[in-house]
Amino acid sequence: EPLTRRDNSPTPKRDIASPPGTYRVKEGDTLSTIALRELGTSKRWQEIFQLNRDKLPDELSLKAGMDLKMPPASTAEKAAGRPNF
Repeated sequence: EPLTRRDNSPTPKRDIASPPGTYRVKEGDTLSTIALRELGTSKRWQEIFQLNRDKLPDELSLKAGMDLKMPPASTAEKAAGRPNF
């Protein structure tokens, strides 16, 4: 049974948040798709890989539920508001 608020409306279910500066891997994610979604370009997948070499022996070692360290997003890519493949 979902939790309810004082006004009896259902409390929305939330995923457990990742710590700041990290990304929690979801089923089906790749480093390229994470880079595209979170950093604005799939070209930055190697930055994510390099930051997480302690967890990732290779770029295909992603597992759902892993928390990856993320590089800062480029302000130019975020400002453009469109993916840069």
